[in-house]
Amino acid sequence: MGDDSNSQGDNRTADVPHPDSPAGRQFNWASSPVPHPESASGQRFGWSALDLPHPSSPVAKQIGWGNQKRDKLAVWVAELEDAVATASANLRNSIPDTSLRALYDRLMLRIKSTYVPASSLGTTSEDGAVLVEKLGRPVLWFDPDLQRNLQDTAGFVLAAGRIGQVWEFGTVKERKELLKNIEALLQRVYNTAADGIQQQWANAKRSGKQPELTQKWKTQLLREIKKLDTGSVEALSDPASLKQAQVSAEGAKAGGAGTGKSKEKEKHWIGVKVVDEIGKPVKDVTVQCKLDDGTLLTMDVSASADGSYKTEKVLDAAKGDFSFPGLFNVEWWPEGGSGGKSPSAMAAPAVAPGDCVLSIADGLGFRNYHSVWDQPQNDALKKDRPNPNMLAAGDVVHAPDKKDKVVKKAVDQTWIFVVRRKRPFTLRLVLYDKNDKPLGGKAWELKTPLSQTGTTGADGLIEITGLQPSDKIGTLVVTMAPAKPAPPPKPVPPAAAPANPPPYPPPIVPQDFKDKLPPLDPGPQIVTWNLSIGGLPAVKVKEGTLARLHNLAFGCDVDSDDAHAVHAVKAYQLFYLKAKDGSGKIADIQDDAAQRHDN
Repeated sequence: MGDDSNSQGDNRTADVPHPDSPAGRQFNWASSPVPHPESASGQRFGWSALDLPHPSSPVAKQIGWGNQKRDKLAVWVAELEDAVATASANLRNSIPDTSLRALYDRLMLRIKSTYVPASSLGTTSEDGAVLVEKLGRPVLWFDPDLQRNLQDTAGFVLAAGRIGQVWEFGTVKERKELLKNIEALLQRVYNTAADGIQQQWANAKRSGKQPELTQKWKTQLLREIKKLDTGSVEALSDPASLKQAQVSAEGAKAGGAGTGKSKEKEKHWIGVKVVDEIGKPVKDVTVQCKLDDGTLLTMDVSASADGSYKTEKVLDAAKGDFSFPGLFNVEWWPEGGSGGKSPSAMAAPAVAPGDCVLSIADGLGFRNYHSVWDQPQNDALKKDRPNPNMLAAGDVVHAPDKKDKVVKKAVDQTWIFVVRRKRPFTLRLVLYDKNDKPLGGKAWELKTPLSQTGTTGADGLIEITGLQPSDKIGTLVVTMAPAKPAPPPKPVPPAAAPANPPPYPPPIVPQDFKDKLPPLDPGPQIVTWNLSIGGLPAVKVKEGTLARLHNLAFGCDVDSDDAHAVHAVKAYQLFYLKAKDGSGKIADIQDDAAQRHDN
């Protein structure tokens, strides 16, 4: 607050208002020892003789005409209100729901219209008490218990108990000190209330009761609105009273001059429902609606069972612009429409080993790989790479780049929007033996990236479901043969009675000189594979053909040198193509290898 070092000031005009002020225009100059400066006597009056400047002079503008004590007090009260306004803004920012913030703003505007400005505050104890009450009121809208707790604090007792006598009879210094105490107290209360709001919301979120808490706060705010409108303190527990408060939240509009009647302004609502392409609710998206009065609503569809959200009937706007700020334009549309094609696209980072369209789209933030792969900018790539899961290092995939779509809709209706659904993909593997026969009926277990078990089909097929686009490595264990029971021990023939006396030299028995074989392992026969999920290169590149030869057990890797590659290709040509003198050229087996491996 301002400095009071000059509180004694120049009091020569303490009882005389400035002639141009409202008080000066009503002042009885005839009974004053000082004439009005514009009167005939005022023109001849010796102002300097009384050590007073002429009211129209520059010097007169620097002194306090009227009650200096009141002028200083008004300045300090204004400073107090500014400080508390900052605390109030911080409190507003802690409110987690946009509709609640809108009600809070309306209440603050209503409160500001119910008290006189600081510059015209009087010097009575009632003025001071109203000041404390109006500055502290917003705190109690969200935490009514805080009021009871404050009654027990020394600071509140000081502010509320001494305000009457200090405000009316205290010195300027005492009043300033009181305002400082009030400022410190209210700032502490606002901060405590903001912390309380965040704690209550965190507790409700853990228990899934955010809608109940939001409704509780909303009812409290609407109750305060009704109190300002009617002066009533009745609770809004029944739907009729609640609806009435919602309708009157903005206040009554004058119905006609001199009639004393008022006309309530009609309020509106707006709703949204989000579903996927097959009509299932989508609850993991953020929906925003910017109304034509500038209000921005964030509509939380996660709390409802059907992916919907509806405001209360408290809106003034007639239309709103819907948007999904976290989604690309092609991934959402109004019911009955489509995502369409993106006229512009961005180039994703060049494909690296192990990449596929699914992982690339997921990394860019798309919900579904079709949002990327189906764009016209990828048509040329699709001709060379017909399977989106089989790319080659260095390929460039183009993806839509816009998230700026808005759809304008009218109020008083629930609008349905369609969002592309996230679909976990399925990994399919087929097991064959060395004779190119399917291995059916084999137990398998996926260890990573998730746990899953099953048995191969008659065609040797394994289907692993629930994988995410970001899953790139895995571990698969297959039991090729179950554990075998140990064979029963062979009967031991009875030993012949030794000769007496024993023959000499002793006879040679061949059986005594045979080595005993170690026992066979009766445990299961298990094979473990390390999987590179989504990492199969396109067959049209060398690495793609070598990867297929590796999976078909022809003894090569994707990085094999030319000699090993030629050997593997010739082995393939001999086994599958019955070519005794194969060329060893990769190009000669690409199409056949793709057909046998991929289908």
